[in-house]
Amino acid sequence: MRSARTVVDAGLSGEGEWGENASVLKLPPSLGGDVPGDYAESRASGGAYAGARHERGALLYEASLRLDLATGDVLQANPHLGIVWRPGTGATRLRASVGRASKLPSFFALASPPALGGNPALEPEHVWGGAAGVEHRFAPARLDVGAAYFRQEYSNLVDFDFDLFLHVNRARVRTQGVELTARCQPHATVWLDAEATWLDVQDLETDGTLLHTPEWTGGGR
Repeated sequence: MRSARTVVDAGLSGEGEWGENASVLKLPPSLGGDVPGDYAESRASGGAYAGARHERGALLYEASLRLDLATGDVLQANPHLGIVWRPGTGATRLRASVGRASKLPSFFALASPPALGGNPALEPEHVWGGAAGVEHRFAPARLDVGAAYFRQEYSNLVDFDFDLFLHVNRARVRTQGVELTARCQPHATVWLDAEATWLDVQDLETDGTLLHTPEWTGGGR
C-alpha cells in the first residue's frame, strides 16, 4: 500500500564562463582572403532553486521554480509542474508536465566576427513546453514500452540564417512530436533499449521550416 510522502529540495548555484578563441579561416583572395575569428568573452550567472514532490496513493505531484540571473540578462523565472498517475498495481504510468526554460546564446554566436556570423545583439532564447505520455511494464516479458507527445513554443530561438550569414533570433518557433521507447531485459545481466522520435518544427514568423531538423530520429543500445 502506498503512503503519503513529501520531498522538498532547494539550492543555490553560481557559474563563471570564460571563452577565448584564436583562429583564422583561410579563404582565397577572390572571397576576401583570410578571416580572423578571434574573440575573448566572459560572463557570470547564478540561480536559486526550490521544488517539492508529493506522493499520495497512486499520484505523484511535482512543482518547482528556478530563478536565474546572468551578466547582460534580466532575471528569468522558470517554473515546472508535473503529475504521474500509477493506477492499480503500478504497471502503467500516465504522466504530464509543463514548464518554462531559458538559455543564453553561445560565445561563438555572440562574439565571432561579423564575417563568421557573430551577432552581439542576440537575445537569450526562452521556451514554454509540455509533454503527456504513458508507460507500461509487461512483467512476464520483462518489457517496458512508452509513448509520449510533446510540444514547445520558443521565443528568440537562436538560429543561423544562411541568407544573411548571421546568427539571428527566430521570434516564434513551434516544435512538436512523438517519442516511442522500449526496454527489454532478456537476461539478468542484459538490457536492450530502443527509441524513435517523430519531430515537426515550424517557424511561425515566416511559416517555414528550420534547417537540420530531421523528421525522424532513432537509436538502440
